[in-house]
Amino acid sequence: MAAGPDEAKVEQLMNAPAAPVKPAAPSKADKKAAAAQAENDTVTSLVGQRVAVETRQRGVYIGTLTAVTRDAVTLLIQLPSRDLSYSVPRGDIAAVTAR
Repeated sequence: MAAGPDEAKVEQLMNAPAAPVKPAAPSKADKKAAAAQAENDTVTSLVGQRVAVETRQRGVYIGTLTAVTRDAVTLLIQLPSRDLSYSVPRGDIAAVTAR
């Protein structure tokens, strides 16, 4: 029994070498997540150091960086009469620099 043209095409496709799979280009969300992770690692490396946290609208806070989370950074601000623990939301932060 002779194979039809459709069967011949199917057999050619089955026996053809596999084409290399091209890696997908990173999406905009993936790039944003990678940038956020890199920023988080940089800020995390400053825990325990005296830093200046520049915010977008609230000014600059200077203190010892005590904690970093996905949502906020926490500073220990030492005043002459007492110590304050202050959290700054991550969305408000423009820059964190060592002092």
